[in-house]
Amino acid sequence: MRVKPARILCATDFSPASNHALPYAVGFARKFQARLFVCHAVDISSLELSSAAEFVLPYTREELTQRAEREIQRHMAGAGVDWEPVLLQGEPATEVAGAAERLGVDLVVLATHGRSGLQRLIVGSVTERLLRVLRCPVLAVHAPERELVAPGTYELRLRRILVGCDFSSDSSRALEHAISLAQELQAEIHLVHVLEPSLHLHLSATTKALATELERAVD
Repeated sequence: MRVKPARILCATDFSPASNHALPYAVGFARKFQARLFVCHAVDISSLELSSAAEFVLPYTREELTQRAEREIQRHMAGAGVDWEPVLLQGEPATEVAGAAERLGVDLVVLATHGRSGLQRLIVGSVTERLLRVLRCPVLAVHAPERELVAPGTYELRLRRILVGCDFSSDSSRALEHAISLAQELQAEIHLVHVLEPSLHLHLSATTKALATELERAVD
């Protein structure tokens, strides 16, 4: 199975972490000679809840959209790939998922902001929501990290690929994509399967002891 994305979507909110995903998207677009869609969703929900007059809102939306398009043009200057901006309005996860479906993309490139704890619980993660709903492969880039895309040339420097496998049909599909990508990039593949220790610790225990432990776990 050869995986060769022809249409790639990269979503950004213009934050430093989010923009870290753009070189990866350009790198993949160059490697596979794919068309790249650079997507930004203008979230106007806070404006709609404000006390602004009705006639002001359309101008505000237009202004934000124009500003977003200028920002995309700035980041993509000199990228040297076939690309176009995609400007959306609304809740980012919902709008990006809809755009990926309408455009029929083969790969979505996103960044994760690396939030944790209470902040992650309150703010949530657009990337995590998209990972659950998108029906195409997703590359989630975490920043900061090692630079795996060469500056200027956008050459992908992916040399080792780790694949988690639980022997399900889903993990088999992930392995197929990883093998294809490794062939294209001349990279190594490392396959990992994790045995959960919690159950194995009780294999020699009596049925009563195991039942007691399970009851304690669900209390």
